[in-house]
Amino acid sequence: MKFDVTNYIGADIQAYFNSITSVNNRTGSTVALSNSTLIQNYLNFNRATESAPASFNVNPYLFSTTLNNSNSNIKQVMENLPDSLRYDLSLQLNPLGNISGSNDFIYSDKIVDTRIQVKMPLSFAANNLTLSARSISKLKVRQILIQSDRVQLHCGQPMVFRLT
Repeated sequence: MKFDVTNYIGADIQAYFNSITSVNNRTGSTVALSNSTLIQNYLNFNRATESAPASFNVNPYLFSTTLNNSNSNIKQVMENLPDSLRYDLSLQLNPLGNISGSNDFIYSDKIVDTRIQVKMPLSFAANNLTLSARSISKLKVRQILIQSDRVQLHCGQPMVFRLT
């Protein structure tokens, strides 16, 4: 799992996650994330820059960290099958004070972008599975490969799944 924060603000940001918890509201189960980089550690996001004052040409700062089985309990967090994430977070803008000589900036169309990317294998077993032309067209399938032990659907766009 990859955790990215992109800072478009022309000011430093300091973040402190007290906790991030995976919540499965169907079962009532929760699993708190353990990771020494993100949890109960100060994260410093450098300020974005711009090519000229008030130019709207912003060069953002990107923070990225990877969570895996050797540095976190991400497997248990994902096995909880969360339908939401709960977090306890503190933020401080300009934690070092006015170090830019009052040249900070912020544009309302882009502030901070946070992304969580998860790559995981998807497999399931099914008996009497039927794919109709209607379900295939909704998926915008480009190609169907049928082999003796599997069916592969190659789609032309990212697919969104809802687990219930």
